[in-house]
Amino acid sequence: MGTPGSGRKRMPMKDRFSAEDEALSNIAREAEARLAAKRAARAEARDIRMRELERQQKEASLYDGGLYNPYGSRTPSEYSYYSLRTSSGRSSPA
Repeated sequence: MGTPGSGRKRMPMKDRFSAEDEALSNIAREAEARLAAKRAARAEARDIRMRELERQQKEASLYDGGLYNPYGSRTPSEYSYYSLRTSSGRSSPA
């Protein structure tokens, strides 16, 4: 029989899996970082879309509220009247 201290010693379970655990932890950290980056990109895109919608709503309210007139000081009916008069070549009504 051999002596109690001779032979190969086994590594404790704690040390055997530490490299594997470290690799898995590293993979999990990288995956969580990627997910966080995707979340941040989605949040930024959402903010951009919201600003664009707010801008469009503001423009629409200016059009609807009468604060913006694309024809200048004339109303659309006046614009049509004046454009028809000038395009017909007549300078005064007959």
